[in-house]
Amino acid sequence: MPEQKVFFGWYVVAGTFIAQLFVVGFFMYSVSLVVPFVREDFGVSLEQVMYSLTFGTLLGLVM
Repeated sequence: MPEQKVFFGWYVVAGTFIAQLFVVGFFMYSVSLVVPFVREDFGVSLEQVMYSLTFGTLLGLVM
């Protein structure tokens, strides 16, 4: 039986999956570090910051 090569697209899928693990993890756990500075700079409440993050997440889901 001849040896089959792995399709190059699977390497792309694996690389994208690993990159998403880091990006999403960094985003989810760094929000608490950034929120106080965003509130101070823009003069908004915590609820407004969190609503904007929620809206952005939902918009990303739709896209």
